Amino acid sequence: MIRIKKLSKTYAQKNIYVRALHNINLCLPNTGLVFIVGKSGSGKSTLLNLLGALDSFDDGDIIVNGKSMIGFTENERNNYRYDTIGFVFQDFNLIDEYNVEKNITIGCNLDNTPENNKKVLKILDQVELTSFAKRKINTLSGGQMQRVAIARALLKNPPILLCDEPTGQLDSETSDSIFKLLKDISKNSLVIVVSHDVESAEKFGDRIITIKDGEVANDTNPDVMEKSDEEADFSETKKYHQSIKTTSMLGFGFLKRRPIRLCIALIISMLCFTMFCLSDAVASYKKNELILNALYENNNDYIAYKKVCYWTDEYDEGTIKQEKIDLNDIKFLKEQIPFNNYYPVYDLFIGKRYNFPSTGVISSNDYYKYDIEGMVELTDNLIEEFGYKLTGELPKNKNEVVITQYAYEMYKKYGIADSRGTSMKVNSMSDIIGQELSVKLFKDDEERELYENNGNSYEYEVKFKITGIIDTKFNYNRYLPAREYAGNGTEKEKDIMSILNLEINQIVWNSFTNLLFVKDGYYEEYLKKGEISDPQYLFIIIPLTKSFKKDIKFIEFANKQFNYSKYQDNPNMNNVKQYYTMENEIVFSINRIESRFEVLTKVIKYVSLGLILIVVGFMAYYFSGVIQDKEREIGILRSFGASKIDITNVFSFMALIAAVISILLALFLSLILIGVLNNYLINEYYLFYLFYRIGLRQIGLVVLIELIAFALGLLLPLIKLLKKKPVDIIARRN
Repeated sequence: MIRIKKLSKTYAQKNIYVRALHNINLCLPNTGLVFIVGKSGSGKSTLLNLLGALDSFDDGDIIVNGKSMIGFTENERNNYRYDTIGFVFQDFNLIDEYNVEKNITIGCNLDNTPENNKKVLKILDQVELTSFAKRKINTLSGGQMQRVAIARALLKNPPILLCDEPTGQLDSETSDSIFKLLKDISKNSLVIVVSHDVESAEKFGDRIITIKDGEVANDTNPDVMEKSDEEADFSETKKYHQSIKTTSMLGFGFLKRRPIRLCIALIISMLCFTMFCLSDAVASYKKNELILNALYENNNDYIAYKKVCYWTDEYDEGTIKQEKIDLNDIKFLKEQIPFNNYYPVYDLFIGKRYNFPSTGVISSNDYYKYDIEGMVELTDNLIEEFGYKLTGELPKNKNEVVITQYAYEMYKKYGIADSRGTSMKVNSMSDIIGQELSVKLFKDDEERELYENNGNSYEYEVKFKITGIIDTKFNYNRYLPAREYAGNGTEKEKDIMSILNLEINQIVWNSFTNLLFVKDGYYEEYLKKGEISDPQYLFIIIPLTKSFKKDIKFIEFANKQFNYSKYQDNPNMNNVKQYYTMENEIVFSINRIESRFEVLTKVIKYVSLGLILIVVGFMAYYFSGVIQDKEREIGILRSFGASKIDITNVFSFMALIAAVISILLALFLSLILIGVLNNYLINEYYLFYLFYRIGLRQIGLVVLIELIAFALGLLLPLIKLLKKKPVDIIARRN
């Protein structure tokens, strides 16, 4: 039983207060067909909305089965509408996209099971629509649509059925049919009908309550007194459970609204986030990772470390000088970066030339550099660690040496001068193995002193026997154009040749490519002196592992500056710093390209941030349109007992689908454009690696920021909607 006590409701409209209800007192039974009649604006629909908890009252109380509505929480209102109330609206409020069956079941979230299907068929039979389950709403007549609305309300088997002008849009014959159906339902439930049709009320109603100017003007049976059931329980536990299926069905349905605006929104967001993805790839790429990736992709399985000293003079002009690496440096480097093995390169023989027929035969534009760049001891371990191939034998004596295939290719092209200076053509490795290599020694007395050991006398020129040729994996195919163009060709070909020659210089100065390989233990046996116990190296070569996380530390440590005490006392040297450089053609190339895009990188970065704001604004524009279109349907869901969270879930699912589509399109377009950018760099700068990449960082940022942008775009209009009462949403009343 429903007991209404001194119920009042006032609406405020632009500082004008309109009294809709005043001091309503009623007792309504558990069953029967009760008509509430009155003129338009009398307050009858307001009373119905208050009974259904679609709106809130100002004063008084409504007590349903002993439970007062005063102080109802949001969940209790939702549970009350779900458990106790069924709504039948004047405008039917059906969802056009769904068939009859889906419209009926959406209010109860029934799964597609045989038992639930029987319930639906039973309700359809009750409203005489048994064969209409799969029919679309837009194929039904007005009377049939109202029967669907009644069936939807009855499926929950509610004890109270509230009908707001259920026959307002129907002809008299159809209206009689609907009222007969409601009369039959009222045998087991309380059916309250708001209507202006007094004739039908008198014909079918068990009780007629007339409302005039917000007050009860007449009641044909005011003395209803029934024993109330025990107090109803509308506890905090949520009873309306919106299934994932229903959420997704509604979300997809909402997504179909305003397809042109949706396409425009997706295109704009795709373009904006593609720009953001590209700008982040350009502006925030990790240089150290790029270097290491390029090293591995090009099979550069080692790096060269050199020691450098920097200072400024009294005129603030900077000076850089390469220093030799000693054992203290090795110890320090091992503390900073993880390596166990390294290969020292001695500066003995550096700057000395191979014995070609003529020193002027090699062009300065050629990819061959005839100066020897240092000496390293050759061991089986070195060959195995780097996967090098040795043709011939290891050097076993002081005057035996192995040359690189790079040097052999020079001999093969230009020939070799024998002991008499006669030029001899080289066709194969066997022609060079066993030949003498004449090398001039020592550029200063210090080097000569190191060499004069164990009875060795000063030699201006040392002759080595070539015992083998080692392939150090020099990329001849890449650098062949440096020889073919040789200063000629088109401007583009000359640019390529210039780039390649700069790279070749880095390779021959900082790798095994242009070294002489002497016997293992050469330093200990022939160079070491008692008072000079620590060796000094031109640079060291450190093998890279296959562990990215480990090797990245080599790159990160390079160029970190430290105070250098060796020259601190020199008054002409200020700001003396020491640092270790990592040298190779890849680092050189990346530094060269990076410097050319600094300004562009900053511009794109700020532009992309502005584009994100555009996406948020446009998504808010799109979602506000969809919410406006679907506002009545949202109100219907609220009348079923759906909570604000349920409504939010529907729109969140819709936004998520739209965001996923936009993300996939943005990433796809980003991959295409980053490929175009890399191809441009490869063609323009003759790169041999991918400079920019779409990595996990860019993917993660695009996903995260796009989801945030879509969420913000949705929340702005959704929060405004959720602040409204269900009755205002249904009536689209602001």
